[in-house]
Amino acid sequence: ATPTTTSTPTPTATKTATYIPWTLTPTQAAFSCSVTSFSPALNASIAPDSDFDATWVIKNTGKQTWIHSDIDIYYSSGTKLQKLVNGLDLANDVASGESYTAKVDMHSPSVLGTYSTTWVVGRGDEVFCSMMLTIIVK
Repeated sequence: ATPTTTSTPTPTATKTATYIPWTLTPTQAAFSCSVTSFSPALNASIAPDSDFDATWVIKNTGKQTWIHSDIDIYYSSGTKLQKLVNGLDLANDVASGESYTAKVDMHSPSVLGTYSTTWVVGRGDEVFCSMMLTIIVK
């Protein structure tokens, strides 16, 4: 009997696992905003017992257009500096990426001190933006 030769397989490249870290991809909320400017400036001096306007420029940073009949801007907390209204209606729709200027007639207290008020932007029960104002009456 003649011995037969057998071939031994040559090793091939070994497969190694490559770790690919998981990364959270931020998603854009349906409704959100950022305050891009406001006046009066933070801790602005206001004379006692005087009228002034609070103005906030808010940018729609969400995916959804703010439909003027669905979105509310209203007083939330702090000192009630507003003269007459506790809320505002949007005058127009605000598309994603666009800005809106909210203006509230206010009146400073007659007593010297630091006063803060917070207004919010919301849809129904959902508040998605907060706007704060702090003044110093002196």
